Amino acid sequence: MINAMITVRSGSTRLPGKCFMQLPTGKDVLTHVIERCRTFGFAPIVATTDLYEDDRVAITALAAGARIYRGSVNDKMQRWLDAAIIHDIKQFVVVDCDDPLFDPDLTKNIYDMLVGDRYDYVLPDMRAYLGSHGMSVDVNALGISVAEKVSTDTEMVQKHIHGSADVGQFHIANSCIDSFEQQIRLTLDYPEDLIVISKVIESLGPMARRDQITDYFRMYPTICALNQFRNAEWRRKQEAS
Repeated sequence: MINAMITVRSGSTRLPGKCFMQLPTGKDVLTHVIERCRTFGFAPIVATTDLYEDDRVAITALAAGARIYRGSVNDKMQRWLDAAIIHDIKQFVVVDCDDPLFDPDLTKNIYDMLVGDRYDYVLPDMRAYLGSHGMSVDVNALGISVAEKVSTDTEMVQKHIHGSADVGQFHIANSCIDSFEQQIRLTLDYPEDLIVISKVIESLGPMARRDQITDYFRMYPTICALNQFRNAEWRRKQEAS
C-alpha cells in the first residue's frame, strides 16, 4: 500500500472542530478520510500535534485503525519528517483531513511520478478542483528542506521547498481538467463546504470518485455553486503568501 500522511488538527478558526463533524454516513470526517484511504489502497498515518486539544484526534485515529504521530504544532514539515522516521517511511502522499473526497487516481498518479521518475516532490496541479489531491514527498528531500527552512511556521509547505537549492520539484499537469471542473470546491473550511460535501456523499456514497462527482455537479450546478465564491478568496491568499 502507498503511505498516506493525513494532516489534521482539531483547532480551526474558520470551522472549529471540523475533523469531528458528522457526515451523512454517521461517521466523523477524520474516520471517513481514514476509511477512504484504505478503500483505495493507501495506508493512513495521522500526523497531528501534541496539544491537549488533539488528544481526541489521536483517540479517533487509533479507533479507526490508523497509525499516528504527534509532534510540532506550527512546523508541519517537521511533523511529517518525524512521523516518517518513526514509522520507517521513505515516500508518502499527503492527504489533508480537509479533503474528505480526495481523488484516489490523481493521488496515486503523483506517487507514481515521485517513485518512477525519482522526483523529490510532486506538487498538485493548481488547476485541479480544490480538495482533489495533495502532494507526494520523498523523505530524504524533506529532511533537506527541514534543515534549510528559514521559519518554524511551515503551514505553507510549498513556500519552503521552493527555497531549497538542493531539492527539485515537479508540478503535475493533468490534461483532463476542464474549465467546469476547475470551479469545483471540495475542501472543508467553511459551513457551506460541509453542505456541498455532505450532498455529494448523500447522493453518491462515501467512496464516490472524481468522474462521478463531476457528473453530479454538471447535473446539479446549483449545489456546486454554493461554495464556489470561496475559491477566489483561497487563490488570493495563495498569491499573497
